[in-house]
Amino acid sequence: MKNISFKIIFRSWWRNKTFTVISILSLAVGIACTNLLAAFVIHEYNIESENPNKDKMVVVKQTISGAGMTAFNTVSQDITSQLLEHVPELDRVCRIHPYFMVSYCKVGENFFKDIKVIESDSSFLSFFPQEIIRGSFKDAELGPDRVILSESFSKRLFGGSDPIGETVQMLFGPGDFGDEKGLLTFTVSAVVKDNSQAALGFDALFFDNPSSGLNFFLLKNNVSVPDLQAKTANLILQRNDGRDFKNEFLTIRQACFDTVSIPSSLKKPNTTLLFIALFSAILILVIACFNYINLSFSRVFKQLYSMHVQKLMGAGSGQLSMQLFADTFMTVGFGFLIAQLIQFDLLGLMNRIMSIPVPVNFLYSNQMLPVTFGFILLLACIPALYMSRRLPEMSISMYNNFYRGKARRRIITSLAVAQFAISFILIIGNFSVRQQISLLYGKAENYKDIYTFSVGDNKTSMLQLKENISLIPGIQAATLSNETYEWPISDFAADGSYESYTSEDGGEEIMEVMGYKLLQGLPWKEAVKRYPHPVYLNQTWAQSLFPDGEIPVGGLVKEYEPRLKDRPPFGDDYVIAGVVEDYFKLNISNSLETPIDKGIISYARDGVRLSVRIDPGNISAIKQICGEWNKLYPGKYLEHESLYNKVLGNNKKLFELSDLLMMYSVISILLTCFGLFGMALYAIEQRTKEIGIRKVNGSTTWQIMKLLNSQFIIWIGIAFAIAAPVAWWLIGEWMKSIVYRADFSIWIYILSLFIVLVITLLTISWHSFRAASGNPVKALRDE
Repeated sequence: MKNISFKIIFRSWWRNKTFTVISILSLAVGIACTNLLAAFVIHEYNIESENPNKDKMVVVKQTISGAGMTAFNTVSQDITSQLLEHVPELDRVCRIHPYFMVSYCKVGENFFKDIKVIESDSSFLSFFPQEIIRGSFKDAELGPDRVILSESFSKRLFGGSDPIGETVQMLFGPGDFGDEKGLLTFTVSAVVKDNSQAALGFDALFFDNPSSGLNFFLLKNNVSVPDLQAKTANLILQRNDGRDFKNEFLTIRQACFDTVSIPSSLKKPNTTLLFIALFSAILILVIACFNYINLSFSRVFKQLYSMHVQKLMGAGSGQLSMQLFADTFMTVGFGFLIAQLIQFDLLGLMNRIMSIPVPVNFLYSNQMLPVTFGFILLLACIPALYMSRRLPEMSISMYNNFYRGKARRRIITSLAVAQFAISFILIIGNFSVRQQISLLYGKAENYKDIYTFSVGDNKTSMLQLKENISLIPGIQAATLSNETYEWPISDFAADGSYESYTSEDGGEEIMEVMGYKLLQGLPWKEAVKRYPHPVYLNQTWAQSLFPDGEIPVGGLVKEYEPRLKDRPPFGDDYVIAGVVEDYFKLNISNSLETPIDKGIISYARDGVRLSVRIDPGNISAIKQICGEWNKLYPGKYLEHESLYNKVLGNNKKLFELSDLLMMYSVISILLTCFGLFGMALYAIEQRTKEIGIRKVNGSTTWQIMKLLNSQFIIWIGIAFAIAAPVAWWLIGEWMKSIVYRADFSIWIYILSLFIVLVITLLTISWHSFRAASGNPVKALRDE
């Protein structure tokens, strides 16, 4: 034997096919999950990875002096000029203004929502190079009526056809661009390739001279970012209106991971979800490696016999070491190849769960390949080197003393208990998150059959539409309203915090439509008849203003809350009509976790938004309302959405976490079952003689099954005792950030124990039953 014999390796795999298949599949799943999550983390961390300017570019973060409010989007032109004047290290600037409130984009007769539009000066392409697919950048720079589209948005608007030269209309809202309603017409000049790692993702980009927004600066040669940050640590400049601003320079990555008071359009990675996902993936890999180690022990004994035969045939220690190294390395290699197939299947699911568009080619990009191959070599080489150095020197007696003695039992027990503990933690975590989701679903149930209709320009009245739909069957109530606003009623604290109140209005049926519960005071319709401007306070605010519980119905609002005197919309005829139960800020992220602290609902006779509550499941009423609109305004845009879906969408982080834990819980259980199957098979093979003797001496099948299964049940009990307090602590830490928390339930822990116990017994009992019901004479003869 002079070279590595692959025939011997494959023959060994075939003889131990159960252990080999389980080892490779376990490793494949563990490698796929860990590598995939590593790809998501690297993808989100390496922002602007392909941008040649990323290391010499900074973005300005502003803090309002004395107020603590921080933002990226608020840098005015005069501050930009002062920065270039006072900081000689800055070379040039790119000014970008994002538009958050673009209502729609119109192409032909089709309307499109949820679009990201940014306006920039002409230096954008030199700061953020784009890969052009169609059209010309020069044409895009001819004027503000030219637009660049991303590839995905172009396909959304025009399908596969060439969009160059086509026109699109966008409604920005009054006061921004275009006609009196803010409608602007663009000509498509270019289409650029999507960049999922861009700091500023966009659907549409046009060039002009933004008055305020994000400021990106390129540094001059030989200027480092740390030196610039140290020099400008306390750079305070005064804006034209006399207000002072502290200006800091951050790298793009620092800015994207930074937290500011005023949200920006910069990419904001979900660090919590990424951390939990990577932690879960590592746990899955640990289970896979434990399976691999356990099952490797099971193969070692048979490999020893094979090696002694090879020694008799003249093989040296070096040749045997190479043989074992190749065996172990190939096992991991096959696992890696299967992991590639699993990654392809999981990538789409992970993109949906994580809300991150990681493309397939990123898995094989220059950012990922060094990590992937380093990871695989680490998994392959360490076990391979250990096996190749350890086994050739080991005799049968040495194996029996270690791998069949107390040392092996301690190792196997520890690994099995760790596997079970990890599965318990993931399952308990999944059930706890699901319980929290059930609580949120209960809170969202109130909004299930509510739909809102608007044009999006904040000008078009919905009054005529409300009158026209009064006879449509299936409509329980309808009300007009306007945009909800949040107004400050206190000065800014040093940390940027301030007190504010939320103001919304509605017509005569707003209580019925929105499901607001009246606690004290006049019914809404009676108050509307009695007072020209009745208002209702939310419960929390009313309790702080009137701790004795006596509500001064008919009293002026501003008399009881003096800070409202100079705040909209309170004139001399705005009176308190009652108190409603606390409700939520529905237009923000995690809205069901954000109860309104101070809220006022006032009366409006007209409005730019129509809210309708329909009979459950009566979708035809929505179609009829749209039909009535088309009769009033043929071809004019009408936006409608389910308030229930909007609320759930604003709370998607919790649903993403739940889906992630569910997926990893299932994977951990499957991997644990793989390992249990192999361990049970090996354990029973080692006790074949003992089982035969017990059968001869009168033991029943049930008694032998009980004996064989008891070891695994003990492992489950130990693992549960370890995992339960760990899971309880982890869930408690996570829930500290949640306002409305689901009650602790012991049934979650009992159900988790029951699931693991049943799955384990089903997995191992097949082996136990075969061994216990076999012919004892045959078992003793084989031994």
